[in-house]
Amino acid sequence: MSKGMMLVAVFLLVTSVVGAEETAQTRAISSGINEFAFDLYRQVSGAGGNVFCSPFSISTALAMTYAGARGTTAEEMAATLKFRLGQDQLHLGYANLVAAIEKECDGEKCELDTANRLWAQRGCHFLESYLNILKAHYRSSVGIVDFSEHLEAARSDINAWVRQRTRSMIRELLKPGVLSSGTRLVLVNAVYFKGYWEEGFDKSATSEAPFLTLGGKKPNVPMMHRVGDYSFFKAKEFSLLELPYCGNDMALIILLPRDPDAFREVESGLDAENLENWLKQSRRCTVSVWLPRFRIGSDIELADTLGAMGMPLAFSGQADFSGMTGEKGLAIGAVVHKAFVDINEEGSEAAASTGVEMNLTALPPAGPAEEFRADHPFVFLIRDKGAGTILFMGRLADPAGD
Repeated sequence: MSKGMMLVAVFLLVTSVVGAEETAQTRAISSGINEFAFDLYRQVSGAGGNVFCSPFSISTALAMTYAGARGTTAEEMAATLKFRLGQDQLHLGYANLVAAIEKECDGEKCELDTANRLWAQRGCHFLESYLNILKAHYRSSVGIVDFSEHLEAARSDINAWVRQRTRSMIRELLKPGVLSSGTRLVLVNAVYFKGYWEEGFDKSATSEAPFLTLGGKKPNVPMMHRVGDYSFFKAKEFSLLELPYCGNDMALIILLPRDPDAFREVESGLDAENLENWLKQSRRCTVSVWLPRFRIGSDIELADTLGAMGMPLAFSGQADFSGMTGEKGLAIGAVVHKAFVDINEEGSEAAASTGVEMNLTALPPAGPAEEFRADHPFVFLIRDKGAGTILFMGRLADPAGD
């Protein structure tokens, strides 16, 4: 696979309005995803090291789960995930948001495609109302399998579909032991994105240079360099740089502390509202950019994290997902998220998957260029500029690390 590709696969395992109203829906969904993104980032970035995740992936997977939640379970999920629309409007809003982002990335140099599919336990009844929501708003089809008697065959079938939809970027989404005889429904969402920089970095300008890691080491890493016109914002504590992909509808945003020792302080002040304000204050100017070429990945278990963020009931024996089957008896058993990103001279390549297991309850001014030398830890995110949705978010603590 060529460089400059980004991909998301989302795994969910379970044991018309137009005009201004449609725009309001997508803005509400996008705003909620972004708020959730920073809340989640604060939870998963406590330990040192590199961090990378897809809040868009996680939020979408849990939105589909939320479609079957009722009572206090639904209330906790809505508060944690920043769902501020009613069930009907929420899922329609997700459909409109995905359609808008896909339309923006509809060319040879920028493409985004999504797909969903359900695998249901043979003989297990799911409400038509629930399945219709996923079909209408998440374009999901349904396959029938037998988790009780043919677990490995079901796992193989799901993994094969994921490989096909993600161009083999994710070869084994479900590892042995993830499914069980108590599995009742598996929902998989795959998102594929391929993007190249609007202005690429010349490979001949890439050279080895030191990078001061979050752990205090200073390894030499391949440092890309180019001078170009970019949206740029300089505050007292940090600088913000926006690197657009082809079409200028998607962009990589980097938040770089000016003092490497102040990284934690800058990181703690990040939130969705501040980001929007900083982007509004950014200006187009000539910037001399040094950016490390790097590849990092994360593997995160999110059940405890989401519980601590405010939705513990969904993981308990008192969970109410009766909107799926018409009765209680299902609870989320695990939420697993895996993500990978590759930033290089041509563009970005990334992959992410989210698993939710539900078990049975048992124009620039003249003058010198600004300098943006990313040779110490920074926060970065990949954002759809139209709706403003954060698709990926991470922290580079050590380009040579995992």
